[in-house]
Amino acid sequence: MARQEWLEARQYFERVNDPDLIDYAIYSLEAAESKYNYLLKEARRSESHR
Repeated sequence: MARQEWLEARQYFERVNDPDLIDYAIYSLEAAESKYNYLLKEARRSESHR
């Protein structure tokens, strides 16, 4: 689910044309990337503790 959010944020960032929405697109993309990276790290950590 987090990966899908990240992909959607990336697509939105690539399509946005309105200068007023560029900051929002950047913020959304960075937030989605941070969430996705965090969850990947947690999954890897969880796998290594098995």
